[in-house]
Parts: sequence; structure tokens; C-alpha cells
Amino acid sequence: MEINAKKMVDLLSENEFAVDEFATKQADLQSNAKSILSPLVSSMKDSIKSNEIKSCELNVTDLDAKVYLQNNIINLPFRYVKNIGKIIKDDDNLDISVYMIIESEDINRSKLRIDKLASASQFIDQDFTDDFSKWLNKQLETIKLNESEKEDSK
Repeated sequence: MEINAKKMVDLLSENEFAVDEFATKQADLQSNAKSILSPLVSSMKDSIKSNEIKSCELNVTDLDAKVYLQNNIINLPFRYVKNIGKIIKDDDNLDISVYMIIESEDINRSKLRIDKLASASQFIDQDFTDDFSKWLNKQLETIKLNESEKEDSK
């Protein structure tokens, strides 16, 4: 799947993309991540098959953290559309990939972590739920560690 860069920036600027919202608690996510993340993966897979730009958003209600699965032309969250527009050339047709994003005060200094999960074509051909789950568990461990270190320094 590919898209013209200008078209992508226009879609993001005008909020012309689909959003699926989910919510969970940290304990549920840690004990059963795969089943909680599976609907996000399925939703993204359906979007890619129908050439739709989408953000699947998981709010971890008791952690003040948000997890995203987004299909984009660059490894930046959709809300950074102005930066995306500055980085890419309007006339380029670019491949779309699926990115895993977590936002939390305690993930790192930038409060944001983003990693590529797969190209769009790979994503529809394989099940990446396990990879997404492992990545997220690692991020949750990082948050716990950083929270603990912050408490120890008080």
C-alpha cells in the first residue's frame, strides 16, 4: 500500500482518517495483552485492506498512558502532521507502514516511543499481535522502572 505524500498530509491535516478507540487497565493488559491488542490489529488489518488511514488508540486508564497503532508514511504520530509535511516531498508516492506508539510521562524524556511494526503489505499477510504484545510489555516495564526510579529519588 502506498499513498501520495501530499494526499496523506492533507488527510491528516483535515482529520480525514478513521479512529478506533479502546480502553483497558494496566493489570488486564499485563496479564492478557494478546487478547486486548488483537482487536486493534484486526481493525488495522481491515483498514489496510480497504486502503484506509487509521489510528487505533488504546487508553490505559489507570496508568496515564496511551498506545496507538497507526498506518503512516513516516514514523511520527498523526498529530505531528506539520512536521511530516516539512520532511517529505509533496509529489512522492510513499509506502505505508504500521507503527506502534506509546505516550506516557514515564516512557522516556520525550514522553513518546514509536517503533515500526511492519510494512502494510507484511501486516496484512501475517499476524503481528505477538510482536505488538511483546513490544508493549517491554514499554510497560520501562514505565514501571522509570516510575520506581522517580519515587526513589524523592
